[in-house]
Amino acid sequence: MSKYTENFPNLSTYDFDTIMCQLRQVCGADTSGMINAQFLSRPTTAKDIAQLFYCTKYIMDGSINLQNQYVELYNFVKDFFENLNLQEEINKKLEDMLSKGEFNDIILPYIQQTIPPTVVNSIDDMTNKYKSYVLKENGHLYQYLNNEWTDTEIVFGGNLSNIIYLCNKLENNFDFNNVTMNSVYSFTEENTYINAPKFSAGILWSVQVVTLKLQIAYEWGTNKIAFRNNYVYQEGWREWQYVNDTAIFSGDYLDDGTDIDNTPVNSINMTLEGRTYLNAPPYASACIFTILNGTIITQMALQTKGNGIALRRRYDGNWNEWKEVSKPLYYRVCVLGDSISDFTGYNDNKDKHTAYYPKLSVDYFNQMWFSVFNKRHNNQLEYINAITGSSVSNRDGHNDSFIQRMTDMRNGDLIILECGTNDQLLKIPLGEFEYSNFTEENLKTFRPALAKLLDYMTQRFENSKIIVFQNNYISGDYESSMETICEHYGVEKIKFGWNYEEAGTVHPSKSNMIVMANSLDDALY
Repeated sequence: MSKYTENFPNLSTYDFDTIMCQLRQVCGADTSGMINAQFLSRPTTAKDIAQLFYCTKYIMDGSINLQNQYVELYNFVKDFFENLNLQEEINKKLEDMLSKGEFNDIILPYIQQTIPPTVVNSIDDMTNKYKSYVLKENGHLYQYLNNEWTDTEIVFGGNLSNIIYLCNKLENNFDFNNVTMNSVYSFTEENTYINAPKFSAGILWSVQVVTLKLQIAYEWGTNKIAFRNNYVYQEGWREWQYVNDTAIFSGDYLDDGTDIDNTPVNSINMTLEGRTYLNAPPYASACIFTILNGTIITQMALQTKGNGIALRRRYDGNWNEWKEVSKPLYYRVCVLGDSISDFTGYNDNKDKHTAYYPKLSVDYFNQMWFSVFNKRHNNQLEYINAITGSSVSNRDGHNDSFIQRMTDMRNGDLIILECGTNDQLLKIPLGEFEYSNFTEENLKTFRPALAKLLDYMTQRFENSKIIVFQNNYISGDYESSMETICEHYGVEKIKFGWNYEEAGTVHPSKSNMIVMANSLDDALY
């Protein structure tokens, strides 16, 4: 007997019609065509009935199998995401990038274009967690991560593009003979230049002292130097001369007490603010080029905080005096202030408050004190963050204090903290002089809050010129406290310069905005 006909009962035609109807309902409309194809006529034997149920079982098995596969897929996806450790996956990816050198390729160019790291002899010398260091022993870059100094395993190769802020990149086909004197520019390998040295890319300094014009070019990556000069009574520039390969930039600073007269020729060295040097240029910190040309040695000092340029030469064994050929240039200016710096629509916080200006005949943004100052010196306002009514100290119910906004500041050549007016107006408690033990409570008082502000700024922006710009309204213990704290951090304090009593307000008018710009000029230039 056939396997299809074993143990099957006898069925009538009516029974078969009922089965077919129920079968279509169970299996659905999509399968009815398949069922009808198997049974175009009435079954007459048990074999036909068996074939019917075999077909039904085949369809139902397929459906169950599909459902089981779906459940299996659902469980797999559910278990995968429940057991997924994102941090572990990220660590694996970073390790893979490190081993292949991909991480180095991505992050190193960024580091070399930002604040330069300091070369140190040991990890103990890494004292500022807001900056990067290079360990002299292995040349690796270290950064403060997860509450400890971490070796990024990146070998740092510094270049002078990190030392000063560049004016601009020279445009394609630019003639180096036409570069403005007392300026600093960069040039790139993608462009074609006229009368340029045979370098791929680098930095060009052009300075003039009396009748002498001097250009020094530095090639990125190789530390090679080329120079040429031109006296104003000559017809043109001399040919570029190339210094030998001994010229290097290691990132080291000259030791305290070093005599700059004895600096090795064809070398680049750095002086550090806070150290004492003999025969030093007129800057607290500078990058010093020492170049030998025949029997004449030329030294050029580039100020690291302000980009001033000084020059001197040695004839017959004797150095002449340093000649400052370019005053400090503050290309990028950043301001953190209160209502005195607050103009509607021109502020990082423009959507968070109502600004004080325009008012008091100050109708346009270019009439603000910093706009007047910047226009005179062709500076750029890099960042402005000012909120009317804000104090240096924290206040309950307010989130606009200077120390709450200081982390938003950006890097600039000159950072101006126009602050303190509202602390005296609101009679904020003075508090004690604190320079390290900052707490939630003492930051509600003036002295610790101002110390916290300057402590953060001087550490984070140690290559910037930072000043406190003080309203003449501030007096008594508030003024003396500002003087003491500024002196502690080595920050210059400059007064507005106009009489608030005559004006009848602590806010400057249009004419007094000009007085404020004049005060900055007198102190900085």
